[in-house]
Amino acid sequence: MHQELEQVRQRLVESGIDATETSASEITIHAVHKDVGDIVIRSEGGELIVCIGHQFHDHFAPDDDYREEADRLVEFLMDFVNDRIVLTIRYLGARAVTARVRNTETGQSSIIAFAAKRPSFLSRIVAPFAGRQETSRSFKWSGPLSDGDSPELEEGDDASGLAAKLAGLNADEMKGLADYLSQQLQESSEEPE
Repeated sequence: MHQELEQVRQRLVESGIDATETSASEITIHAVHKDVGDIVIRSEGGELIVCIGHQFHDHFAPDDDYREEADRLVEFLMDFVNDRIVLTIRYLGARAVTARVRNTETGQSSIIAFAAKRPSFLSRIVAPFAGRQETSRSFKWSGPLSDGDSPELEEGDDASGLAAKLAGLNADEMKGLADYLSQQLQESSEEPE
């Protein structure tokens, strides 16, 4: 096993978390709930990659201080396994597009990873009309949260509200908006970079 990965595994085990070696470059914390999935930590290309289930992963890549990044990883895992972190996955249709974490004790919240290429603002606006609804699902280690327990969507994220307003436009207003957006797109593509 890679030395750095073994150090992370030892710290987790010392903290009471059952982290087992599954290969020379991988350790696993087995799921307590099937909807969340196992936590897998891999050593790959000089970084540690943590995967939670099949929909989320994050890279812990040390720049100068590997120990500092390993400490951050262990702290994150300990908080998650002890249900102090809520993981929220956002979907556009069936595709996961972003992942966020929120520490319920500190209130700290941040984007951890883009699970897939983030769609453009325009495609997010048009998504409801193309049958792709933006949804989110929140988890703690112990399992998925009900809708009432899920954290609010990020403040300032007006895409859903805008989509609802667009849905209220009549055909002439929609054509006018489409013409305006096409003109703006054409003008921006003609501007020198």
